[in-house]
Amino acid sequence: MVFAHGFRYIPSCQKLDAEGCIEKLIETSLELSSQCRASNEVIDKFADLMERLLRRKLSGYEECFLSIVQSAPLSISEDTVRTAAAEIGKWGDSGKRKASEDSQLVPNSVKVDQAIKIWLRRVRESVAKGTLHKEANLISILYRFAQLSDDYKNAYGAISRMCETDNGLAAFLGYFEKGSHFLSDKLMLVEDAEKLAHRINKSTLKDEYIWLAELLEKEETVNFCRAQVAKFLPHDGDENSIKDK
Repeated sequence: MVFAHGFRYIPSCQKLDAEGCIEKLIETSLELSSQCRASNEVIDKFADLMERLLRRKLSGYEECFLSIVQSAPLSISEDTVRTAAAEIGKWGDSGKRKASEDSQLVPNSVKVDQAIKIWLRRVRESVAKGTLHKEANLISILYRFAQLSDDYKNAYGAISRMCETDNGLAAFLGYFEKGSHFLSDKLMLVEDAEKLAHRINKSTLKDEYIWLAELLEKEETVNFCRAQVAKFLPHDGDENSIKDK
């Protein structure tokens, strides 16, 4: 891919049209996504190149940042928002992730807050339209949807809505690999293990994921998922538990 070769030239480019490059990258990534040709690897390359362009901090780079968040595929904008939020101390362990102001992707707190709100709104719109399952890096989007809104109800609701169709169910289950050491990480996004097992058994994916349905029906798995829900869902009456940034 032509854009992949641009990585090596950005640091030394003297007359860089960052805005024009980002516009073209957004256009191309949207085209690839619409053709279902945007793999995780491709998405990562686009996101990395856009980040490198932003880090040059040329005139108008903050608006370019918002343009990526507003218009690029959600899998790319998720990466951009996460990086900006982490480096300014608005996501994750701020003690470990927060960068010095001069090295932050976007040191403007107002712009980062604006970007978070835009991205969360776009995810909600995608859920409502039934298109979220088409995103290349779905699992990261779901995690960030929960974390950036400080409410796992968002992710649980999105997954429930998505899994109503077999295409959406297949997209979600695709991240569960039999024998993987990371199964517990994926199970953290399962609100009701028994309900998901029942959905699998009633779907066209039953034969392929019979092992997962059986795992979800085990008492230890049911208890694990219930414990995660109790941990992540806000308690009723706690007015400070939900913070939509």
